[in-house]
Amino acid sequence: MSQLFRSFVFKTRSKSVFSKLNSATNLLFYFLTSFSALITSNLAVGVLLLVSSIAVVFIARVPLNFTRLFVSLAAWFAVVLGIIIALFGENAGHVLYYSALLGLRVKVTDGNLMVALSLFIKILSLGLFTCFYVYISEPKTIVSALRSLKAPYQVSLSIALVFRTLAIFATDYTIITEAQKSRGLDVAKGNLLKRIKKLVNVVIPLVFLSLKRADDLTNALETRGYDPSKKRTEYYSFAFKSLDYLIIGLSLLLLVATILVGYLGV
Repeated sequence: MSQLFRSFVFKTRSKSVFSKLNSATNLLFYFLTSFSALITSNLAVGVLLLVSSIAVVFIARVPLNFTRLFVSLAAWFAVVLGIIIALFGENAGHVLYYSALLGLRVKVTDGNLMVALSLFIKILSLGLFTCFYVYISEPKTIVSALRSLKAPYQVSLSIALVFRTLAIFATDYTIITEAQKSRGLDVAKGNLLKRIKKLVNVVIPLVFLSLKRADDLTNALETRGYDPSKKRTEYYSFAFKSLDYLIIGLSLLLLVATILVGYLGV
């Protein structure tokens, strides 16, 4: 999985405590912490999870340029949603600004601002947790984790193929944009409308290559006699150690505490 954005990472992955864990433990840790950040309705808990995500990225020794990519994507998405909620939300609170122009009502309340801030923290936490998991994992470890959790092989294979396709997709995007730039078409220049028009010249060949590779993959599976209904054996088996149980237990406690604080007011 570290190959997913290999054009942004220029050094080998650093060893950390997460590299000593079972791949299923890392998957469960990512899922439980991300789900906790997603469902929390308490701002203090959201801030705590954001700090935890920063700490996890630091402990995993994720490179700064790799982290910056995920943080920028999450931040842009969170800012756009936050602005929409802040201007057009219907959350109760003290009205700070109100305007009705051409039938478009804009009402900014302190309730809208709090919800927008909470959403920003949630998405940023999710982005950092995802950055952590993408960096420490590879497609084969994700498949191994799913198999350890007794997921059907068809599901494991499908997810592995998705990540494999994303890695190729990222590489193709870089190649196409560089090729277009050599022809005088720089998608990074111009205003927003011009950039969107230029992206058409990148998206069309990108979609064509993706469809072609999907067809090639289907033919390859058929020629090799792949039968999803047959039972498969495992070459490797990874046992859970005491550290794995500790991490999973702490992740479950975090999820339970998030639910109790956010929804039951404990």
